[in-house]
Amino acid sequence: MPVMTRKATAQDMELKLRTALQGLKEAKEQCDQLLLEREESEKEIKNIIIKNTSLKRELVDISQQFQDIVDERDQLRVITDGFRDCSNLYEEALCKIRDLQDELNYANSKIHNLHKEKENNLVRETNHLYN
Repeated sequence: MPVMTRKATAQDMELKLRTALQGLKEAKEQCDQLLLEREESEKEIKNIIIKNTSLKRELVDISQQFQDIVDERDQLRVITDGFRDCSNLYEEALCKIRDLQDELNYANSKIHNLHKEKENNLVRETNHLYN
């Protein structure tokens, strides 16, 4: 019977080795699958890093453009404030000119009336001398 026991032990051992071999094959397939997934994940992460870097550059460019636009807006505000000040001064000058023209017209009218009055007085005096 010792042969049978060895045969049975050998068969049992062979069965265990085949089971272990099958387990190793499945583990190798899982390992290969995990390695493939890791490579794909690494590629995806590299692509994300590249995209992230590109977006950061774009953000810096947009930020700079924004700052340039804000600076330009501030300069335009200064210019428009200057135009507004000039416009206000111009309006004040026009009002002063109108006031002075009104005063001049009044003075010319007064002078004209005084000349007429002087003429009338002269005519009266002349008439008075002859009468």
